[in-house]
Amino acid sequence: MARVGPITGHIADKAYDANSLRRLLAEGGAKAVIPSTSSRKRPIPYDRIAYRRRNRIE
Repeated sequence: MARVGPITGHIADKAYDANSLRRLLAEGGAKAVIPSTSSRKRPIPYDRIAYRRRNRIE
């Protein structure tokens, strides 16, 4: 991700719900729009509308 350059946000599906990725995005000042996996005891909130519209970016 460092080669891509500065990013403001990252939209991904549950497969990318990892603390390491979330930390990397936060350190770079990017907003993570990733729903939590069912194994998380406390789900992390995310922008549901942006996630729903992710196919427009793909």
